[in-house]
Amino acid sequence: MFEYKFIQIKSKGFFTFGLNQDYHQIIRDHAKLGWRFCQIVPIEWDSQGKWREVELVLERPANWEEEAAFVFNQHQD
Repeated sequence: MFEYKFIQIKSKGFFTFGLNQDYHQIIRDHAKLGWRFCQIVPIEWDSQGKWREVELVLERPANWEEEAAFVFNQHQD
């Protein structure tokens, strides 16, 4: 069983290309908490077909804290 997290990120603006937030850093920060990047989904476009907003999809096992504690305890002597 997995749990999912969805993070919406807007584009910088009409005349600029790119996202308003550093999605690489968002993925790295969430990876430290057990989340795994699944995909990026465009959810809003402008009239020229450019992305106005995207959604990052992250997942992790629903019981990841229990699994991490078990692995940690297995290596303690």
